[in-house]
Amino acid sequence: MLKVGKSQNLGSLGWALLPGQILQQLDIWSKSNYQVFQKVTDHATTALLHYQLPQMPEVMVRSFMTWLRSYIKLFQAPCQRCGKFLQDGLPPTWRDFRTLEAFHDTCRQ
Repeated sequence: MLKVGKSQNLGSLGWALLPGQILQQLDIWSKSNYQVFQKVTDHATTALLHYQLPQMPEVMVRSFMTWLRSYIKLFQAPCQRCGKFLQDGLPPTWRDFRTLEAFHDTCRQ
């Protein structure tokens, strides 16, 4: 179980206690060590650009948050094209902007 507490640095850093580890500081602004989360971050940046509606910010936020919520089953949803859970050791990290279906990067085209 992950326990997160406040840090002394205005919220830019968090503390995490992972099972079997000592308390360590996490920098939430640094690039992840895990390729799967690097890909999700890249896709989220793309989604923000896709959903950008300056004249309707509330629609943009709602649309983006709905899209982001589709990652709740990141490690449980198979690719909609190939049907596999893993490809090259990664789950399907791409989510279609309209249907929210999961795809591997190579299967989405």
